[in-house]
Amino acid sequence: ARRAVGLFSANHDILVYIDSDNFLPDSNWLLRMVEPFLDDEKVIATQTLRYTYLREDKMLNRYFALFGVADPIPYYFGKQDRISWIEDEWNLPGTMMDENENYYTIEFDPDKFLTLGCNGFLIKRKILLRAKCSPESFFHTDVLHDLALMGFNRYGIVKNSIVHATGNTFIRSLRKRFVYMTQHSLNMESDRRFKIYEPRSFSDNLKLVRYIIFTLTFVKPLYDSVRGFLRIRDLAWFIHLPMCWGVLIAYTLAVLNNGIKSLILKGKK
Repeated sequence: ARRAVGLFSANHDILVYIDSDNFLPDSNWLLRMVEPFLDDEKVIATQTLRYTYLREDKMLNRYFALFGVADPIPYYFGKQDRISWIEDEWNLPGTMMDENENYYTIEFDPDKFLTLGCNGFLIKRKILLRAKCSPESFFHTDVLHDLALMGFNRYGIVKNSIVHATGNTFIRSLRKRFVYMTQHSLNMESDRRFKIYEPRSFSDNLKLVRYIIFTLTFVKPLYDSVRGFLRIRDLAWFIHLPMCWGVLIAYTLAVLNNGIKSLILKGKK
């Protein structure tokens, strides 16, 4: 809703969404982010390639930056919007239209969409207004998915980063996941147009089973942590396995809690 308020309050051509827990890593950040708009009129939005990795940052923030996500679910579903520091180049879904030393030009398929739209995100205002943008309908991934379905799907993925100071403690992070799941996925399920996990999707159900197996057997999360550690020697990589377990438990509790509340409400009718 707050992003929609900003949209309707703005009166210039390009909107810049910098969240309250974001910090710009350098003074040239904005100049680099607008370059794709100037080079290609079909580019509707730009976003950073990675999150900034700071060795002196809190361990949890370093973990999130290293893997490029605050939640391992999109990471293993192939729906994250930033690459990890394991990778050297763009390797996520999308058709690469062009590449130069400063950015990639990517077109995203609405059927293989990513969690785009926040943490240092720029978009053309007149294009965004074509989506369902009322405050009650505005969720960043949903409105961008709306636009992709209309054919507005070309983005500049800029080869820079943004600081995302998202985590305080491990437990607080999991509480945030529980609340996020409850408020934005379960309570708003009928209103959401893009879902990281779509229960009616055979592919997403397979990915969910795979994620559960990965978590229960330890092997894949540990493998990814070791692979990352060999690239950047930081023990923060090894938060990954407990985070996979923590998110699995948090989301399971959210689903059970929502189901129990629904049964209680039905019983009162």
